[in-house]
Parts: sequence; structure tokens; C-alpha cells
Amino acid sequence: MTQPDSNGAPWREVSKREVCPVCERPDWCAVTGPEGNPDAAYCMRTPSDLAKGEGWIHPLKDRCLNPSSHQGVPRRKSPSAAKAATQDTSDAKAKDATVYATADDAVASYARQFGKPDRQWRYRDADGETVLVVVRWNAKADRKKEIRPVRRVAGGWSKEQPPAGRPIYRLPELLASEETVYVTEGEPAADALISLGLTATTSSGGSAAADKSDWSPLAGREVVVVPDNDEVGAKYAGAVLALLGKLTNPPTVRVVELPGLPAKGDAVDWLADGHTADELARIVTSIEPAELPTPNRSHAWKPFPADVLPACLREYVVEVARVVQVDPSMAALPGLVVAASAIGGSRVVALGDDWREPSILWG
Repeated sequence: MTQPDSNGAPWREVSKREVCPVCERPDWCAVTGPEGNPDAAYCMRTPSDLAKGEGWIHPLKDRCLNPSSHQGVPRRKSPSAAKAATQDTSDAKAKDATVYATADDAVASYARQFGKPDRQWRYRDADGETVLVVVRWNAKADRKKEIRPVRRVAGGWSKEQPPAGRPIYRLPELLASEETVYVTEGEPAADALISLGLTATTSSGGSAAADKSDWSPLAGREVVVVPDNDEVGAKYAGAVLALLGKLTNPPTVRVVELPGLPAKGDAVDWLADGHTADELARIVTSIEPAELPTPNRSHAWKPFPADVLPACLREYVVEVARVVQVDPSMAALPGLVVAASAIGGSRVVALGDDWREPSILWG
């Protein structure tokens, strides 16, 4: 492929020395611009967001050519090759099993596909170690919004979400504070409230993944949930309430629907409209705590009532439980069966004129 683009730079096929910066493969694709630092890629596996006809060109730099003016771009492969390319596109969307040395290296791999990220948020564990990086590319004329994760794994970093039990955002700061914790849907809204000097957090993975995070650090705390002004925001708030209700020591939670928000608006929009921290505080104090959904506890454990046993049997049950280090019920059950057998038919309980129950227990 030696056809030049509209600036005269030729397209060249990728190789093992210079792989495609989009799919990271050494074949099928082409690049243009300086070797090792190309201006654009023509990926045969991964479609771009550009208009039909130019939808395989991926601009890699702000100074890259306007795709609509490209001349002599590489031709798509034959139908048989296109079929293979379709299969490769599916493969490209599969999990990238590469383990990168650092989080920055993994983010750089994304950047070769989407360009320089607009925002990054780091999630840290209770010890302050970064375990997850959430990377965002804002929507632009030639692309949609993209949000991608990078997580710590054995030996480095991987381009994937962590499993369930993820730390919530700004966990070390939350643990170090005794103030009210504000929960938002997304990092930008949390950052907006943090800029007011408040303690704020959120969960990673989007509005539908609240259950993938560990909310136990909020047990017993004063919590304010600030949802986005849309159906998704309401569902997220409901999911958070349900999760907080499952904690052994549930927090006191208030749900604040910020007044005057536009559709799909959040705390960022509310503060940008001139509202203040004092105004938010007044709203919070005017709202009664929400009633948290609680799990069905009808089968909650209750201690065995050893005190109702006869003295000799009670002493036996308590001592066996202490020595063997088991629950008293473990000693009481066989003890009651033996006692019932000893009584045998010498005593019966009259439950009615013609209903007699002997002392028989099955355990």
C-alpha cells in the first residue's frame, strides 16, 4: 500500500515491528505518518465512529488529517477476507489478556485506540494502594463517550473490571473522615461535592453495577444519596439503599433530589448553576431519613434457651458446649433425645380426650 493520503504521506502496511495501534495486530491494517508515531490507522478489524465509507480510519492525533479529505486510502479486503476481518473484529472486542507493567502502560494501550483520555479516576483500597483506574474519553464530533477500566492483577495491570467487592471511590479519605458521606452516581458528581469540602464517594462500573462494590465502610455512618435527575439515577439510588440496608449496622440515609436540575442533570450541573454548599446543607437537614429496605431476617439465629432445661441437664449442656467449643444446641439435642428415651412410656401428655402424646423425640 503506497497510495499517499491528502497530505502526501503514504499508507503502509503494519508489521511485527510496527503493529496496528488500534487492534494491536501485525497484519491486515495500515498506518500513515511518522513510523512509530503514526497520524492515523486504517484498522481492518475495528470500525471507527466516522461516517460510512471512512468508518475504518482512526485518527490518532489532533493534527491528523480530516478523514473526509483522505485520498487513496487502503481498499477493504475481498469478501473472503472481509469475513475474516469480521471474525477478527469480534476477537478484538474480547478480553485483552495482556498484563501490563503499570497502570499507565495499560491506559496508553487504550490511548492508541481512543486518543489522549479526558479524565482519569483512581480507586484505592483501605491501605491507600491504587487497585483500579477508570479512564474516560468525552464525546466529540467524531466519537462517542468511552469509559474503560484498568485494574491491578498478579504481575501488573489488566484492561478489565475488578471482580465483586471493589472499593468505593475515595475510600481512604472516607475512612479518615467522620463527616456525612455523600453518594453520587459517577465520579464527576462526587468530585463536584468534594470540591465543596464534603466527603463524597461513588461506585465503579456504571449505574447498574452498584452491587459489585463493597459498601461496608458506610456502616453506621450518616449518608446522603444524591441521584441524577433521570430514571437511571432513581434506580441507582434504590440499589444503593437496598445494599446499605443489608449492612449489619445500617447507616442513616437521606435521599436528596436537587431542585431545579435539568433532565439527566447531576451535582455538577447544580453547582454550575450557582448553588452553594450552605444551600445543600439546608436541603439535607430538611429531609427525614429514608426507611432502608431490610433483608428477610425471619430465620435469624437465636441462642438455645438452655436456662429452661432441668438443672442437671442444663449443667451438662453448658459444660459440653464450653469444653468442645460448640453451640449449646449441639449438646442439647442428643441430651433431650436421651432424656425422652429414659422417660419412655411412663409419662404421656393428654392433649385431648382421646389424644395422648408419649415422650418420643427424633433428633
